[in-house]
Amino acid sequence: MNGGDVDASAPRRWLDYAEEDLRAARLFQQRTDFAPRHACWCAQQAAEKALKGLGLLERAQPRRTHKLDAVLTESVDMPVPAADLRHLTEAGVTGRYPDSDPAPTAEDARRAVAVAGTIYDFVTAEFQRRGASG
Repeated sequence: MNGGDVDASAPRRWLDYAEEDLRAARLFQQRTDFAPRHACWCAQQAAEKALKGLGLLERAQPRRTHKLDAVLTESVDMPVPAADLRHLTEAGVTGRYPDSDPAPTAEDARRAVAVAGTIYDFVTAEFQRRGASG
């Protein structure tokens, strides 16, 4: 996304990528041979892409940030508490780097995947409600 006019298919593409990231997050969460940080990062990415797709549906250019509360458009009544958005951002983004302390735990991954799933389901329902399901 380099600015300019928004391609009508762009919102759906962002939601499709979000679905793929959510599936990856769930797989990483189930596997014990991967660090929980992998599930957290994929969960954060799923939520971010879903929210950016919703923003595009509203004709808003996505902000170049990983902070989920900064990606939300004002017209969205998110069914996820702000604390969960902050946790998902923190666990997903800071957990990517070896100097983050403490590293995300299995409980962080469980919570991150659950929150990302709630966000994805909400955004998918918004796409359907607005007639942009597909």
